[in-house]
Amino acid sequence: AYNLIQQAYEVLKDDRISDERILQKVIPLAEQAISLDSTYADPWAILALSNVMKDDSVTVELLKNFDEGILHAEKALLYDPNHELAMASTLILPLIKMEIKGNIDLFSLRKIAIQMDQFIGKFPDSPFALSVSGVYYLKRNQMLKNAADLELALDKLLKSHNILKHSLYKISDPLQSFAIDVNFRYIPHLYITLDDHDLKRGLKFIKDNKKMLCSDGTYECMGVSTLERWEEWFYEIHDYDEAFELVQLTMKRTGEDLDIEDANPDVKVIAYWRAGMILMKWGQYDKAITNFQKGLEIENKKVNSPWWQFLFLQRISFNYYLINDYINSSNYLLRAQDVWTQTPDDMTHKYNDLIGTYCLYGFT
Repeated sequence: AYNLIQQAYEVLKDDRISDERILQKVIPLAEQAISLDSTYADPWAILALSNVMKDDSVTVELLKNFDEGILHAEKALLYDPNHELAMASTLILPLIKMEIKGNIDLFSLRKIAIQMDQFIGKFPDSPFALSVSGVYYLKRNQMLKNAADLELALDKLLKSHNILKHSLYKISDPLQSFAIDVNFRYIPHLYITLDDHDLKRGLKFIKDNKKMLCSDGTYECMGVSTLERWEEWFYEIHDYDEAFELVQLTMKRTGEDLDIEDANPDVKVIAYWRAGMILMKWGQYDKAITNFQKGLEIENKKVNSPWWQFLFLQRISFNYYLINDYINSSNYLLRAQDVWTQTPDDMTHKYNDLIGTYCLYGFT
Protein backbone atom coordinates (compact mmCIF):
# COMPACT_ATOMS: atom_id res chain seq x y z
CA ALA A 1 0.00 0.00 0.00
CA TYR A 2 2.85 2.34 0.85
CA ASN A 3 4.53 1.70 -2.51
CA LEU A 4 1.28 2.36 -4.37
CA ILE A 5 0.88 5.70 -2.60
CA GLN A 6 4.46 6.71 -3.42
CA GLN A 7 3.62 6.05 -7.09
CA ALA A 8 0.49 8.19 -6.72
CA TYR A 9 2.48 11.09 -5.23
CA GLU A 10 4.96 10.93 -8.13
CA VAL A 11 2.10 11.22 -10.61
CA LEU A 12 0.54 14.11 -8.70
CA LYS A 13 3.83 16.03 -8.87
CA ASP A 14 4.06 15.74 -12.68
CA ASP A 15 3.17 19.11 -14.21
CA ARG A 16 3.36 17.71 -17.75
CA ILE A 17 0.25 15.54 -17.46
CA SER A 18 -3.32 16.83 -17.72
CA ASP A 19 -5.55 16.59 -14.64
CA GLU A 20 -7.71 14.00 -16.38
CA ARG A 21 -4.72 11.72 -17.02
CA ILE A 22 -3.47 12.26 -13.47
CA LEU A 23 -6.82 11.12 -12.10
CA GLN A 24 -6.86 8.08 -14.39
CA LYS A 25 -3.62 6.95 -12.74
CA VAL A 26 -3.95 8.21 -9.17
CA ILE A 27 -7.48 7.11 -8.24
CA PRO A 28 -6.90 3.39 -9.01
CA LEU A 29 -3.62 3.50 -7.08
CA ALA A 30 -5.35 5.02 -4.02
CA GLU A 31 -8.28 2.59 -4.24
CA GLN A 32 -5.91 -0.37 -4.54
CA ALA A 33 -3.98 0.86 -1.50
CA ILE A 34 -7.24 1.08 0.48
CA SER A 35 -8.14 -2.48 -0.56
CA LEU A 36 -4.83 -3.58 0.96
CA ASP A 37 -5.12 -1.42 4.10
CA SER A 38 -8.40 0.41 4.69
CA THR A 39 -6.96 2.21 7.74
CA TYR A 40 -4.11 3.82 5.77
CA ALA A 41 -4.75 7.60 5.85
CA ASP A 42 -2.72 8.63 2.79
CA PRO A 43 -4.95 7.07 0.10
CA TRP A 44 -8.04 8.65 1.66
CA ALA A 45 -6.28 12.03 1.65
CA ILE A 46 -5.26 11.53 -1.98
CA LEU A 47 -8.85 10.71 -2.93
CA ALA A 48 -9.91 13.95 -1.23
CA LEU A 49 -7.40 15.84 -3.36
CA SER A 50 -8.56 13.98 -6.49
CA ASN A 51 -12.14 15.12 -5.98
CA VAL A 52 -11.05 18.72 -6.44
CA MET A 53 -9.36 17.90 -9.74
CA LYS A 54 -12.42 16.29 -11.34
CA ASP A 55 -14.22 17.87 -14.30
CA ASP A 56 -15.89 21.10 -13.22
CA SER A 57 -18.08 21.60 -16.29
CA VAL A 58 -21.26 20.98 -14.27
CA THR A 59 -21.51 23.06 -11.11
CA VAL A 60 -23.81 20.60 -9.29
CA GLU A 61 -21.37 17.77 -9.93
CA LEU A 62 -18.45 19.95 -8.85
CA LEU A 63 -20.10 20.76 -5.50
CA LYS A 64 -20.87 17.06 -5.05
CA ASN A 65 -17.18 16.30 -5.66
CA PHE A 66 -16.20 18.78 -2.95
CA ASP A 67 -18.59 17.17 -0.45
CA GLU A 68 -17.17 13.75 -1.28
CA GLY A 69 -13.63 15.13 -0.97
CA ILE A 70 -14.36 16.50 2.49
CA LEU A 71 -15.69 13.08 3.58
CA HIS A 72 -12.54 11.39 2.28
CA ALA A 73 -10.37 13.90 4.16
CA GLU A 74 -12.32 13.30 7.39
CA LYS A 75 -11.91 9.55 6.94
CA ALA A 76 -8.15 10.04 6.61
CA LEU A 77 -8.18 12.01 9.88
CA LEU A 78 -10.12 9.19 11.54
CA TYR A 79 -7.10 6.93 10.98
CA ASP A 80 -4.43 9.63 11.44
CA PRO A 81 -5.62 12.75 13.33
CA ASN A 82 -2.37 14.56 12.44
CA HIS A 83 -2.41 13.89 8.70
CA GLU A 84 -1.29 17.20 7.20
CA LEU A 85 -2.77 16.84 3.71
CA ALA A 86 -6.12 15.66 5.10
CA MET A 87 -6.27 18.55 7.58
CA ALA A 88 -5.47 21.01 4.80
CA SER A 89 -8.25 19.51 2.65
CA THR A 90 -10.86 19.95 5.40
CA LEU A 91 -9.95 23.66 5.45
CA ILE A 92 -9.47 24.50 1.78
CA LEU A 93 -12.28 22.41 0.27
CA PRO A 94 -15.12 24.16 2.18
CA LEU A 95 -13.51 27.50 1.37
CA ILE A 96 -13.37 26.83 -2.38
CA LYS A 97 -16.89 25.38 -2.32
CA MET A 98 -18.14 28.59 -0.69
CA GLU A 99 -16.33 30.65 -3.32
CA ILE A 100 -17.84 28.64 -6.20
CA LYS A 101 -21.37 28.88 -4.79
CA GLY A 102 -20.95 32.63 -4.41
CA ASN A 103 -22.66 32.37 -1.02
CA ILE A 104 -20.27 33.88 1.55
CA ASP A 105 -21.05 32.64 5.06
CA LEU A 106 -19.16 34.87 7.51
CA PHE A 107 -19.72 32.42 10.36
CA SER A 108 -18.15 29.59 8.35
CA LEU A 109 -15.27 31.87 7.36
CA ARG A 110 -14.56 32.66 11.03
CA LYS A 111 -14.70 28.96 11.83
CA ILE A 112 -12.19 28.18 9.05
CA ALA A 113 -9.96 31.04 10.29
CA ILE A 114 -9.81 29.46 13.78
CA GLN A 115 -9.11 26.02 12.29
CA MET A 116 -6.39 27.53 10.08
CA ASP A 117 -4.66 29.05 13.12
CA GLN A 118 -4.79 25.64 14.82
CA PHE A 119 -3.41 24.00 11.67
CA ILE A 120 -0.43 26.39 11.53
CA GLY A 121 0.07 25.97 15.28
CA LYS A 122 0.36 22.22 14.77
CA PHE A 123 2.77 22.54 11.81
CA PRO A 124 4.54 25.90 12.38
CA ASP A 125 7.62 25.06 10.31
CA SER A 126 5.90 23.12 7.54
CA PRO A 127 6.24 24.76 4.10
CA PHE A 128 3.07 23.00 2.97
CA ALA A 129 1.01 24.26 5.91
CA LEU A 130 2.30 27.80 5.37
CA SER A 131 1.47 27.60 1.66
CA VAL A 132 -2.04 26.38 2.44
CA SER A 133 -2.41 29.30 4.84
CA GLY A 134 -1.33 31.66 2.05
CA VAL A 135 -3.98 30.22 -0.27
CA TYR A 136 -6.57 30.69 2.51
CA TYR A 137 -5.80 34.42 2.79
CA LEU A 138 -5.81 34.77 -0.99
CA LYS A 139 -9.25 33.12 -1.24
CA ARG A 140 -10.53 35.24 1.65
CA ASN A 141 -9.40 38.37 -0.19
CA GLN A 142 -11.33 37.27 -3.29
CA MET A 143 -14.48 36.90 -1.20
CA LEU A 144 -14.22 39.85 1.20
CA LYS A 145 -12.02 42.24 -0.88
CA ASN A 146 -9.84 43.02 2.15
CA ALA A 147 -6.50 44.26 0.75
CA ALA A 148 -4.67 43.30 3.97
CA ASP A 149 -5.36 39.65 3.19
CA LEU A 150 -3.14 39.88 0.10
CA GLU A 151 -0.20 40.99 2.25
CA LEU A 152 -0.90 38.15 4.70
CA ALA A 153 -1.08 35.65 1.82
CA LEU A 154 2.26 36.84 0.44
CA ASP A 155 3.86 36.73 3.89
CA LYS A 156 2.83 33.10 4.47
CA LEU A 157 3.88 31.99 0.98
CA LEU A 158 7.28 33.70 1.28
CA LYS A 159 7.89 32.04 4.66
CA SER A 160 7.15 28.68 3.04
CA HIS A 161 9.44 29.52 0.11
CA ASN A 162 12.35 30.52 2.35
CA ILE A 163 12.16 27.27 4.32
CA LEU A 164 12.10 25.28 1.08
CA LYS A 165 14.94 27.28 -0.42
CA HIS A 166 17.25 26.39 2.45
CA SER A 167 16.33 22.70 2.27
CA LEU A 168 16.41 22.49 -1.51
CA TYR A 169 18.58 19.39 -1.76
CA LYS A 170 16.83 17.56 1.06
CA ILE A 171 13.32 17.59 -0.36
CA SER A 172 11.71 14.14 -0.34
CA ASP A 173 8.29 14.80 1.22
CA PRO A 174 5.68 15.09 -1.57
CA LEU A 175 3.96 17.84 0.42
CA GLN A 176 7.06 19.98 -0.06
CA SER A 177 6.75 19.52 -3.82
CA PHE A 178 3.10 20.58 -3.58
CA ALA A 179 4.20 23.65 -1.60
CA ILE A 180 6.71 24.62 -4.31
CA ASP A 181 3.96 24.34 -6.92
CA VAL A 182 1.61 26.53 -4.86
CA ASN A 183 4.32 29.12 -4.16
CA PHE A 184 5.35 29.54 -7.78
CA ARG A 185 1.73 29.72 -8.84
CA TYR A 186 0.71 32.45 -6.39
CA ILE A 187 3.77 34.48 -5.30
CA PRO A 188 4.39 36.02 -8.77
CA HIS A 189 0.64 36.68 -9.05
CA LEU A 190 0.59 38.43 -5.66
CA TYR A 191 3.64 40.55 -6.48
CA ILE A 192 2.03 41.59 -9.76
CA THR A 193 -1.29 42.40 -8.05
CA LEU A 194 0.31 44.35 -5.18
CA ASP A 195 2.60 46.23 -7.60
CA ASP A 196 -0.39 47.48 -9.62
CA HIS A 197 0.19 44.95 -12.44
CA ASP A 198 3.91 45.70 -12.72
CA LEU A 199 5.40 42.34 -13.73
CA LYS A 200 9.02 42.97 -12.76
CA ARG A 201 9.11 41.85 -9.11
CA GLY A 202 6.99 38.76 -9.78
CA LEU A 203 9.15 37.67 -12.70
CA LYS A 204 12.35 38.38 -10.79
CA PHE A 205 11.09 35.88 -8.20
CA ILE A 206 10.61 33.23 -10.91
CA LYS A 207 13.98 33.92 -12.52
CA ASP A 208 15.95 34.02 -9.26
CA ASN A 209 14.45 30.75 -8.00
CA LYS A 210 13.98 28.66 -11.13
CA LYS A 211 16.48 26.05 -9.86
CA MET A 212 13.80 25.07 -7.35
CA LEU A 213 11.40 24.15 -10.14
CA CYS A 214 13.23 21.47 -12.14
CA SER A 215 16.20 19.34 -11.16
CA ASP A 216 18.21 20.50 -14.20
CA GLY A 217 17.85 24.20 -13.28
CA THR A 218 15.71 24.97 -16.34
CA TYR A 219 11.95 25.15 -16.97
CA GLU A 220 11.94 21.75 -18.72
CA CYS A 221 9.62 20.05 -16.24
CA MET A 222 6.97 22.78 -16.36
CA GLY A 223 3.64 22.32 -18.09
CA VAL A 224 3.24 24.05 -21.44
CA SER A 225 0.43 26.31 -20.17
CA THR A 226 2.82 27.65 -17.52
CA LEU A 227 5.57 28.10 -20.13
CA GLU A 228 3.21 30.05 -22.37
CA ARG A 229 2.08 32.37 -19.56
CA TRP A 230 5.60 33.06 -18.32
CA GLU A 231 7.12 33.54 -21.78
CA GLU A 232 4.45 36.18 -22.46
CA TRP A 233 5.24 37.95 -19.20
CA PHE A 234 9.01 37.93 -19.74
CA TYR A 235 8.50 39.17 -23.30
CA GLU A 236 6.32 42.00 -22.00
CA ILE A 237 9.08 43.29 -19.68
CA HIS A 238 11.67 42.93 -22.49
CA ASP A 239 13.58 40.10 -20.80
CA TYR A 240 14.02 38.40 -24.15
CA ASP A 241 16.72 35.95 -22.99
CA GLU A 242 14.39 34.36 -20.45
CA ALA A 243 11.38 34.53 -22.78
CA PHE A 244 13.36 32.84 -25.57
CA GLU A 245 14.44 30.00 -23.24
CA LEU A 246 10.79 29.35 -22.43
CA VAL A 247 9.72 29.63 -26.08
CA GLN A 248 12.30 27.05 -27.17
CA LEU A 249 10.97 24.54 -24.63
CA THR A 250 7.44 25.01 -25.97
CA MET A 251 8.64 24.53 -29.56
CA LYS A 252 10.34 21.25 -28.55
CA ARG A 253 7.07 19.72 -27.38
CA THR A 254 5.74 17.07 -29.75
CA GLY A 255 2.10 16.62 -30.67
CA GLU A 256 2.00 13.67 -28.27
CA ASP A 257 3.42 15.85 -25.47
CA LEU A 258 0.72 18.47 -26.04
CA ASP A 259 -1.98 15.79 -26.12
CA ILE A 260 -0.79 14.33 -22.80
CA GLU A 261 -0.94 17.79 -21.27
CA ASP A 262 -4.31 18.53 -22.90
CA ALA A 263 -2.70 21.79 -24.05
CA ASN A 264 -4.08 24.54 -26.24
CA PRO A 265 -3.20 23.40 -29.79
CA ASP A 266 -2.15 26.96 -30.67
CA VAL A 267 0.69 27.08 -28.13
CA LYS A 268 3.31 26.17 -30.74
CA VAL A 269 1.95 28.79 -33.16
CA ILE A 270 2.25 31.42 -30.44
CA ALA A 271 5.75 30.16 -29.58
CA TYR A 272 6.94 30.49 -33.20
CA TRP A 273 5.41 33.96 -33.34
CA ARG A 274 7.11 35.09 -30.16
CA ALA A 275 10.44 33.50 -31.16
CA GLY A 276 10.28 35.38 -34.46
CA MET A 277 9.54 38.66 -32.69
CA ILE A 278 12.46 38.19 -30.27
CA LEU A 279 14.90 37.27 -33.04
CA MET A 280 13.72 40.27 -35.06
CA LYS A 281 14.40 42.57 -32.10
CA TRP A 282 17.87 40.99 -31.79
CA GLY A 283 18.52 41.78 -35.46
CA GLN A 284 18.63 38.08 -36.46
CA TYR A 285 16.25 38.61 -39.38
CA ASP A 286 16.91 35.34 -41.26
CA LYS A 287 16.17 33.29 -38.15
CA ALA A 288 13.10 35.41 -37.46
CA ILE A 289 11.79 34.69 -40.95
CA THR A 290 12.36 30.95 -40.42
CA ASN A 291 10.29 30.96 -37.21
CA PHE A 292 7.51 33.03 -38.73
CA GLN A 293 7.40 30.63 -41.70
CA LYS A 294 7.12 27.61 -39.37
CA GLY A 295 4.19 29.25 -37.60
CA LEU A 296 2.63 30.07 -40.97
CA GLU A 297 3.00 26.44 -42.09
CA ILE A 298 0.92 25.31 -39.11
CA GLU A 299 -1.73 27.96 -39.78
CA ASN A 300 -1.92 27.10 -43.49
CA LYS A 301 -3.04 23.58 -42.55
CA LYS A 302 -6.01 24.94 -40.60
CA VAL A 303 -9.42 25.99 -41.86
CA ASN A 304 -10.49 29.59 -41.30
CA SER A 305 -7.41 31.01 -39.58
CA PRO A 306 -6.82 34.10 -41.77
CA TRP A 307 -5.87 36.46 -38.94
CA TRP A 308 -2.78 34.51 -37.84
CA GLN A 309 -1.86 33.93 -41.50
CA PHE A 310 -2.08 37.68 -42.11
CA LEU A 311 0.14 38.47 -39.10
CA PHE A 312 2.80 35.92 -40.06
CA LEU A 313 2.86 37.08 -43.69
CA GLN A 314 3.17 40.69 -42.61
CA ARG A 315 6.05 39.97 -40.24
CA ILE A 316 7.88 37.84 -42.81
CA SER A 317 7.55 40.71 -45.26
CA PHE A 318 8.87 43.23 -42.73
CA ASN A 319 11.95 41.11 -42.00
CA TYR A 320 12.68 40.78 -45.71
CA TYR A 321 12.35 44.56 -45.91
CA LEU A 322 14.92 44.94 -43.10
CA ILE A 323 17.48 42.86 -45.01
CA ASN A 324 16.77 44.87 -48.21
CA ASP A 325 15.11 41.97 -50.03
CA TYR A 326 12.31 44.11 -51.44
CA ILE A 327 11.07 41.55 -53.98
CA ASN A 328 10.25 38.94 -51.29
CA SER A 329 8.95 41.70 -49.03
CA SER A 330 6.51 42.89 -51.71
CA ASN A 331 5.35 39.38 -52.55
CA TYR A 332 4.56 38.52 -48.93
CA LEU A 333 2.75 41.84 -48.48
CA LEU A 334 0.51 41.08 -51.44
CA ARG A 335 -0.30 37.69 -49.91
CA ALA A 336 -1.01 39.40 -46.57
CA GLN A 337 -3.41 41.86 -48.24
CA ASP A 338 -5.20 38.97 -49.93
CA VAL A 339 -5.58 37.04 -46.66
CA TRP A 340 -6.74 40.19 -44.84
CA THR A 341 -9.98 40.25 -46.85
CA GLN A 342 -10.93 36.95 -45.19
CA THR A 343 -10.56 38.22 -41.60
CA PRO A 344 -13.75 38.82 -39.54
CA ASP A 345 -15.27 42.29 -39.86
CA ASP A 346 -15.69 42.64 -36.09
CA MET A 347 -11.91 42.84 -35.56
CA THR A 348 -11.91 46.63 -35.39
CA HIS A 349 -8.17 46.87 -34.67
CA LYS A 350 -7.33 45.08 -37.91
CA TYR A 351 -7.62 48.22 -40.06
CA ASN A 352 -4.49 49.70 -38.49
CA ASP A 353 -2.63 46.55 -39.52
CA LEU A 354 -3.94 46.87 -43.06
CA ILE A 355 -2.86 50.52 -43.24
CA GLY A 356 0.59 49.51 -42.03
CA THR A 357 0.71 46.79 -44.68
CA TYR A 358 -0.16 49.22 -47.48
CA CYS A 359 2.43 51.72 -46.23
CA LEU A 360 5.15 49.05 -46.11
CA TYR A 361 4.17 47.93 -49.61
CA GLY A 362 4.58 51.51 -50.74
CA PHE A 363 8.12 51.58 -49.32
CA THR A 364 9.05 48.30 -50.97
